[in-house]
Amino acid sequence: MDANENNLRANLTFSVGVDRTIEVVSHLTTLEGKRLVKVVEGWNDSFGYDSEHQLLEGFRNVRSQLIDIHEMLRQYENMISGFLSQKSNPAPKPAPDITVDQLKEKVEELEKFGGFIDKINKQNLEEETDEDSVEEV
Repeated sequence: MDANENNLRANLTFSVGVDRTIEVVSHLTTLEGKRLVKVVEGWNDSFGYDSEHQLLEGFRNVRSQLIDIHEMLRQYENMISGFLSQKSNPAPKPAPDITVDQLKEKVEELEKFGGFIDKINKQNLEEETDEDSVEEV
């Protein structure tokens, strides 16, 4: 494997059912295991004995491949860690989006409701006052 093959990256975003999350990440991990086996199987061929330069290049290529595998495994570990954390501690639902006009409307409705309650309280107070006046007579 040429060290330059790992220079290009693709960020993938896809949706998978919650019940398949572990299965998908396990499969991706298996693919990294296969890459690691290829590195190990080609170990002796990776280090050229013709020149010091070829030996040094072999070290760089093998190290680059191992680092790449390590980084992929770290990403998969983070995915599973985040998934398990989110699964055991679901995030609270975010507040619904509301516009300023909608907020003003809600405040006006609350003010009207408050006025309605005030009228009922005033009416109850008047009735109590009227009952007290009748009892005094």
